[in-house]
Amino acid sequence: MVFYPHAVDSATGGKGWECELASISGVRMSARGLNPFNGSLLPRLQIDADGTTEYFVVRNGYGIVDAIKQVGGR
Repeated sequence: MVFYPHAVDSATGGKGWECELASISGVRMSARGLNPFNGSLLPRLQIDADGTTEYFVVRNGYGIVDAIKQVGGR
C-alpha cells in the first residue's frame, strides 16, 4: 500500500507513506471530527498497520476500503 501526497500537501510538509498489505490489521472510513486542520471535517480513510493508525483524505474512500479488503487487507 502506497500513498503519495498531492503538490499542496507536499509543499506544506506532507510525507508519503507505505506498508505491506499483510501488515494491515484494519481499514475503514473514520467518523467525522471538528478539526479543520487535519481533514476530519470529512470522513477519512483509516488504516491500522504495524501498531499505528494513519488517516488519509481521499476521494471515493469507501471504494478504496472495499478494494483493500478484496486484496487482503482487513
